[in-house]
Amino acid sequence: MKVQVNWLNEYTDIDVPAEDLGHVLTMAGLEIESHEMLDEEKGDVLELNVTPNRGYCLSHLGVAREVSALMGQTFTSPDALAFLEDSWG
Repeated sequence: MKVQVNWLNEYTDIDVPAEDLGHVLTMAGLEIESHEMLDEEKGDVLELNVTPNRGYCLSHLGVAREVSALMGQTFTSPDALAFLEDSWG
């Protein structure tokens, strides 16, 4: 699964290079298959090998929750009700 590091920052307050983030995830059991820099605006993308027992990491939200727990950072969940109100008018 490909994870854009900038998107993770929307849910956590991590401020580490993508290489360090990849190391933290690898030590937690999420293997990093590749790392690429798209451009300055989009930032870094990590490709994760998610094992079947870690299904919660198959989304940016799940990976952000895992990263925030591993790094002792605050996790900010998106406001689902605001999303529904915007969607349904």
